[in-house]
Amino acid sequence: MNLHTANNKFWETNNEFVEGAGGGGGGSITVDTSLSSTSTNPVQNKVIYAAIQDINTALSGVDTLIGSGVIE
Repeated sequence: MNLHTANNKFWETNNEFVEGAGGGGGGSITVDTSLSSTSTNPVQNKVIYAAIQDINTALSGVDTLIGSGVIE
C-alpha cells in the first residue's frame, strides 16, 4: 500500500480530510496553545506537559494530607 492509498483509506475510514497529507507539498496545520474540550487540533507538547505537572502537584498535596493523617 503506497502513501496515497493509505491516506485515501484514512479518509474513507474516518470521513476526515487531512489537508496536505500525501501530496508532499504540505499544508497549514493549526496547533493549539491550550487544552480544549472542543478543539480537534493538535496541541503543543509544553501545554500537555504543564497540565500533567499541575495534576502531579495536586496529587502530591493529597499524598501529603494522607501521610499526615488529615485524610484517612
